[in-house]
Parts: sequence; C-alpha cells; structure tokens
Amino acid sequence: MVRGVNGDNDDDDDDDDDDDDDDDDDDDDDDDDDDDVDDVKVLGVDISGSQIAQAPKHIPNCEFRVGCATNLDFLPAASADLVVFAEAERVLKPGGTLAIFGYGRVCFTDKEVDKIVEWMFETALRYSGKELKEAFERYPNMQLPYPGWIRKDDVYFSHQYTKDGILGVAKLLLRFMIANGHNDTGFVQTVETRLSDLFQKRGLDWDQQVFDVKFQAVILLGHKPVLN
Repeated sequence: MVRGVNGDNDDDDDDDDDDDDDDDDDDDDDDDDDDDVDDVKVLGVDISGSQIAQAPKHIPNCEFRVGCATNLDFLPAASADLVVFAEAERVLKPGGTLAIFGYGRVCFTDKEVDKIVEWMFETALRYSGKELKEAFERYPNMQLPYPGWIRKDDVYFSHQYTKDGILGVAKLLLRFMIANGHNDTGFVQTVETRLSDLFQKRGLDWDQQVFDVKFQAVILLGHKPVLN
C-alpha cells in the first residue's frame, strides 16, 4: 500500500494519520500473507482411484486426481514449484525443487506377522517389474539430474496397521502383479487366511488387532538450475 499524507494537517492529525497508517500496514502484511497462501496450489496424483477417494475433501488449495506419475500431460511445462515424480524436467520451473520419497518393506514388530508380510512382498516382487523392486530397495542407484543434489537414508518412521491396512497393501501389490501379466490366484485371500489362522491359534480375533510397524525411508532433493 502506498501511503500519502497531504501535509496540510496539523501535527496531531499527522500523528493520528501515522498511527492509522501503521495499523493499515499491519493489516496489509496480514493480507499479503493470505495472498501468498492463496497463490499456492497443491496437486496430488495417484494411480489408484480408491486412494484418491480416501483423500481429504476440504483442504483449501488442494486438488487430488487419478493419474500416472510418468504422464502429467494435464500440466503445462514449467508450471510447478515443487514436484515429486518423474516428469520433473518438463513441468518443474527453473529453481524449483525435485523431491523424491520412498521407503522399503514395512517391518512388523510381531515376528510371526512379519514372516507372513515378508512372504507377501517377496511373492509380489517375483511377479512384478524392476520398478517395484527398486522402490522397495529405496532406489539405491537413483541419480538426480541436478548438480548439488542430496540423498538422506537415515530417515525412520513408526506407524500402526490394522487388518484393513495390511489387506490394502496386498491389493496394491496385486495391481503391480497383474500389470506385469500375472493372473491372480487368490493372492489377497491367501494373505488374509494366513493371518486369520495365526490369530485363531492365539485365541484372538485378528479383525481387532493393531500392529506396530517400522520402516526406513529415503529422501532425495535437488534444485533445477536457473537459466541465465
């Protein structure tokens, strides 16, 4: 805001005007902050329609849509300040940030449950492409195309899973298997049966169980060079 004081008012009026202007400046600063927030738009993309259906519906300036990270043709070139997927070179602005996050196999603290989950992942990897294997190995050979990029492997998370969470992972893995030509022979049902039998032997209903899990993640960050 451009301030202007006429100079024809007496000193008291000038002081009052200055006080009012200071208040206006404070309001303007708040407005500027609001404008900065309003200018930001976050777009989330996932290949799974069911995942998108679970996304929050009422987050301001956020949009979620079904799509593939390797084909973002609904976005114009050089239109993003930060991207987290493969078409970064096309849509990322000069000076923008490329951030890649991945994590390995989820490890359950319950050793018997973990053996079943390990079988689930190993089976999926056997019938899936190399992309899934690299993802669960936390992209060991990935190089960002920008100078000065960094990699952090010392990132650890704890979480809790329920029955629905485990079966949700199994269904996601099955999609990768089918996409690579594998016919479903009851993969998800086998996971569910093995876990159900385990807790039946323990005299517990596995529908009611909550599982503690840990996983190691990787973060790669790089800035697209600014063109001179």
